[in-house]
Amino acid sequence: MSQTAVARIFLPRNILIETSRGTCPELCAAVEQAIRHDRVGAVWVDLDEIGYPAIFQSIVRRHSNRLPYISIEENGTRMGRDWFGGGATLITPDTVEWIDTRLWLHERLTARGLMSETE
Repeated sequence: MSQTAVARIFLPRNILIETSRGTCPELCAAVEQAIRHDRVGAVWVDLDEIGYPAIFQSIVRRHSNRLPYISIEENGTRMGRDWFGGGATLITPDTVEWIDTRLWLHERLTARGLMSETE
């Protein structure tokens, strides 16, 4: 399965990395390796390279006055199969919530009797 997960964060890099280096240097090094920048100054983090929910929740907890949440949109495909899906994650100091678009759609269709549980 090939999936891509990228976070787009509009904050100065020093907030995400430099202020956390003393707390978790290994994590900061992994995030630095995954950082990409775009032309408008946004920071993109390749989430395939790091285990992101706990990492970002830790950052939000430490900096909730400046960063109350992180929201992530994801997409994924499986090579050789008729499958495409996406998801979204909302990370706050207290919770990590996630939804898969394929599962959400399946649940809605099943609830309306338009699809069986096993499809």
